[in-house]
Amino acid sequence: MSNYHRNTKRLIQIHDEIIKLGFADKYNLDFCYEIARASGELGADYPSDEAIKLAESWLEEFRKTGKIKTLEADENG
Repeated sequence: MSNYHRNTKRLIQIHDEIIKLGFADKYNLDFCYEIARASGELGADYPSDEAIKLAESWLEEFRKTGKIKTLEADENG
């Protein structure tokens, strides 16, 4: 994995952790896609530092509350 951008590696780590916490079971969404969508980076070569900060904040929020407010709002319209 040494050829990947450092932010790609970090996003993979965050992804793995949030999946273990039950993200996929709760939302049935692709975490990395949702981060790219929310950060306006769909199609980018690698996640920006801002996208990583968002992913880390979502991980922390999910770890503490079992949900992500932004995704809850999307589901409820």
